[in-house]
Amino acid sequence: GVACTTARYPSFPPPQISPDTRNMEVADVSMTRRRTGCLRILQHRIIGVLFVVIVCLHMIVHINVTHPRVTAAQAPSAAKFFQKGQIFARSRLSPNMRSGDRKLYPLHRNRGHYVTSNTPNAVAEGSQSAGATGSNNVVAPMYSQASTVFTIAGDIGGTNSRFALFRSNLKEEGIGEMVFNKKYKNTAFSSFSQAVKSFIDEATSGTESGLPRDSKQIVSGAFAIAGPVLYGTVKFTNLDWPSVSATELSQELGIQTEIINDFVGLSQGLVTLEDSDTVTIHKGKRIPRAPKFCIGAGTGLGEAFLTFNDELGEYEAWPSEGGHSDFVPRTEEQLEMAGWIRKKIYPSKLALDIGARISVERVCSGGGLINTYEYLKHKYPEEIDPTSEAEYELADPKQKPAVISKWGVKNMDSLMGRTIQIFLFTLGSEVANACLKFLPFGGVYIAGGIVPKLLDQVAMAEAAPESCDIDHPEMCEQSLLSGFEIYKTLKRDAKNKGRMGELLSKVPVLLVTGPKVDTIAINGAQIVAKRIALRLAKERVEESV
Repeated sequence: GVACTTARYPSFPPPQISPDTRNMEVADVSMTRRRTGCLRILQHRIIGVLFVVIVCLHMIVHINVTHPRVTAAQAPSAAKFFQKGQIFARSRLSPNMRSGDRKLYPLHRNRGHYVTSNTPNAVAEGSQSAGATGSNNVVAPMYSQASTVFTIAGDIGGTNSRFALFRSNLKEEGIGEMVFNKKYKNTAFSSFSQAVKSFIDEATSGTESGLPRDSKQIVSGAFAIAGPVLYGTVKFTNLDWPSVSATELSQELGIQTEIINDFVGLSQGLVTLEDSDTVTIHKGKRIPRAPKFCIGAGTGLGEAFLTFNDELGEYEAWPSEGGHSDFVPRTEEQLEMAGWIRKKIYPSKLALDIGARISVERVCSGGGLINTYEYLKHKYPEEIDPTSEAEYELADPKQKPAVISKWGVKNMDSLMGRTIQIFLFTLGSEVANACLKFLPFGGVYIAGGIVPKLLDQVAMAEAAPESCDIDHPEMCEQSLLSGFEIYKTLKRDAKNKGRMGELLSKVPVLLVTGPKVDTIAINGAQIVAKRIALRLAKERVEESV
């Protein structure tokens, strides 16, 4: 059996393979595996690209179905927008529109929210947000919901609270129509929310046509409050009311609200003024879209500035607490007065130990008038006028500044008259410093409760001579207008600023006067309230889509 097996299956020695041949076979196997791996990777990538293309095509089809294209007939005139200085974003266009028919659509801003006009119901009819190029235009896209809304605006001071109810059309320009307003004494309420609720109750309980019948018809509110506002929360500096935040107030009232500094509201309201609402103290040379600065002395000294946002096409007001910066005496008398006021505020030893200072507000405000007059009485007791002093002593503390203004303009050489001169001197210096800090070639606006009233009182006391020119006050009598004292200070500071003097002389300075003085902050708050209404309307449109 063994022989047979050996014959059928002869044994052969294993083949002899050279090392070179074995290496070539190994190399061929490795190359084949590499090619197979590359092909698989390429297949995966091709499949991924095809998937992305399919998804993109699906999205394009979905957009074309849910967002019809805008035709040339629906597109507003681009020229109308360009005339108003609006910023534009190019919109989707219908393919049947010729290149000459291509339009641009405005980009609306609502407190950080941008509304692009990409549907027929969201095309704006023409707009320029409040503040743009001196206009008070606030325009909404054409929302499918009711375009007429009610909003609340408030101006909250240390003594009084003023509220106004506006009815405005989101499709139209302007801040709307004031349909109801009320002024309250703050002492009548224990909290701010209580005051707002009282106003809403009165506004919705009236029988006049055009008023809301339910508080639910009021969609938004904005309140300009005296005091620093941080993260939407304000602490009342001159009231015993508890602090309030916009979030808490919105929940309590059931409407969307926003809280702004009172002087921010006033500054924002500058855009609602007409030329007849201001008096030019210094003409200067205005530069379009340059920063603006607003200062106003009343209970305190408020300051704010405005900048033009090129992207948004509007002026925006920004808060400042510049009124609490240091008071810098310019004369020996002012230096002595500063020391006297400092000792009045701080204990003498403490004032010396810490080098205590006084703020500009201690001199340039209603309280500043009192401080200055008290100092002058202390230094010059023999010059006290018995008649004016008797009225001053009998007056309520909050009315004493008005007494000083009343008697001071009648005789600028009296102690009360010199008090007004120091007040205006300090205000002019603060304006000059602000001109260097902000370069407000868009204009410096002097508002507040004291200076405009001084202007009215002086105008009643003396008639202007025919040769008097407001742009050339050196031709006028020194005591004629309070603005001249400010102008003289600016002119003096322009000389004292050295190489910056020429720059300072080109800044326009205007005095806010007329009936809008008391409503300018309300108008500024309404601008903010309408922006909130625009944002809410836009959000409803997005939700419905």
